Amino acid sequence: RDSKDPDGPVLSFTESAWCDFTAKIKTGELDLF
Repeated sequence: RDSKDPDGPVLSFTESAWCDFTAKIKTGELDLF
């Protein structure tokens, strides 16, 4: 969260979705270049 707005919106993900996302980052699948 933004520390200037502690009651603001929250992003939440399932553990499975987070693991899939981080795995794709590690393999370079989400590289922009």
